[in-house]
Amino acid sequence: MPLDRLGGIPALGMGGRAPCGVTQATRRRWTNGDVGPGTDGPAARSVEMSRACQELSSGVVMRARHIIAIVIGCLVTLSGVGVLFGGGAVGLAGLAARGNGGWMSLQISRLESSGVAVTADDLMVHLDGPARVVGWFDLQARVTARSLDGQPVFVGVAPEADLRGYLAGAAYDRVLDVEWRGVVRYRHVPGSAVVAPPGEQSFWDESVSGTGTQQLTWTLRNGRWAAAVMNADGSPGVAVTATTGVRTGALWAVVAGLLGVGLVLVGLGAALILVGVRGRGRGQLPPAGPPAQSSVQQSGSSGQQSGSSGQQPPPADQSA
Repeated sequence: MPLDRLGGIPALGMGGRAPCGVTQATRRRWTNGDVGPGTDGPAARSVEMSRACQELSSGVVMRARHIIAIVIGCLVTLSGVGVLFGGGAVGLAGLAARGNGGWMSLQISRLESSGVAVTADDLMVHLDGPARVVGWFDLQARVTARSLDGQPVFVGVAPEADLRGYLAGAAYDRVLDVEWRGVVRYRHVPGSAVVAPPGEQSFWDESVSGTGTQQLTWTLRNGRWAAAVMNADGSPGVAVTATTGVRTGALWAVVAGLLGVGLVLVGLGAALILVGVRGRGRGQLPPAGPPAQSSVQQSGSSGQQSGSSGQQPPPADQSA
């Protein structure tokens, strides 16, 4: 086993480097024998080496855990802030809608199609949950339409599959997106211009028709639903101005729930960050202090003191 040239102890790692990442100051203390008052020899050095390696390993594990706690705390805090902003936005929307009976509405200045209908299926809410939970939210949708050319207008809500089957082979436009300014983006479905009058169909869940402004209010239920705006006789060339809206009887309960969940997440994230920051400080090893005098040095200095106290060495034998 190679010996360290400074202290006569086994080399402290590959190339004489200190093990476990121990600082060079501590290494010099081992090799010089400066391991503290009252200690000396390879055994004492081995004990301190083992203790320092254990402290360093423990500190590394602690630092890794606390860094993970800080990262998770930041993610949880950001999620909580997002939930808080969502709850605040819903609350502000509810306050703005109080003057409109609680309806949060969007005005569409022109809704049109060269075919026989304008449909909204991808934009409709697809509900699939416990009926009691869905009923507790008390979600309602409202569509108001008025023909721009004076024709009688038809507005209806039906199961999505039934509506698509009814319009199969006919030309119509599907609403893909509605901007907040009421600008509509469509996708045209080509086909023939012939379709049976919508009022004669029995698959509609709710429908209204007539001249002037027509308003349909519908309570959302489980299932996949679609809405359609058509001319009452099923003829092509639909052009209406419309207003869509939604409201819920559980609005303020939803707002309170979002704010409560957001506060809990923010508090949990802050606690994790605090634990991580404090733990990192406790997990760091203290810097190596000034080397203590070795017993060899102490014995040498005591010898010097005894020599200076006036004692003379015995005289040499003159008979030689």
